[in-house]
Amino acid sequence: MTSTIRISLGFILLILLTTSCSKNNDWVRYSLHGKVKSCYETYYEAENKFGEWTNGDIGYFNHNRISFTNKGVYCGTEYFDDEGKLNSKSIPKYDDGIRIGECRYDQDGKLIGKTKINQISSDVIEVISYDESGRTISKGRSFFKKNLFIGGDYETFDNGKLTGKMKTIIIHDQNGNIQSWQVIDEKGQEKYFLRYEYLEFDKMHNWIKRITFNSKNSNIPEDFVIREIVYF
Repeated sequence: MTSTIRISLGFILLILLTTSCSKNNDWVRYSLHGKVKSCYETYYEAENKFGEWTNGDIGYFNHNRISFTNKGVYCGTEYFDDEGKLNSKSIPKYDDGIRIGECRYDQDGKLIGKTKINQISSDVIEVISYDESGRTISKGRSFFKKNLFIGGDYETFDNGKLTGKMKTIIIHDQNGNIQSWQVIDEKGQEKYFLRYEYLEFDKMHNWIKRITFNSKNSNIPEDFVIREIVYF
């Protein structure tokens, strides 16, 4: 996967970590079952051994831990490098139980970005992201259905100039897990397509092993993800 696509994925992940502005608990939005305290995802290269996909070398990107209160309220996300060292941390801001923004800090606690969340309707929010200097780097709308993120329309900026537009379409299975993730540019051309397969679930029916394919027809995974879930 190219660095450009990784940056786009990072932006979309930030959108996914926003909320529908409802007061429902965030376990539902993350398709998590049971009283989850934290969820740590480690990304590996996918390796085929004895005819089955398993984890190979650890990846350099995307490792993260999401935390919740015992009421299912999202507390924040920590991001780690391949050695397990903290790279950055996102902390949400709430008003009357509704998330209205999020700040992101580097490993030393220095602010490196902010996100503002505005409620448009019960299932539509506006999300505006800023860099450490307060300049807009992205904005758009995220759409939800039954508190699940199903897609959105977004614009990206550099020094105040529009650099791109994209649309995301998310398909979930009957358990709320993401089946596919499609990104389309302003010309209607597909920029990339991610497809997910879930290999193993824990006793609470939360997935703990997953592989990702970078096209509709690919049979070689892009990565292998292992989840470590802690419950209250």
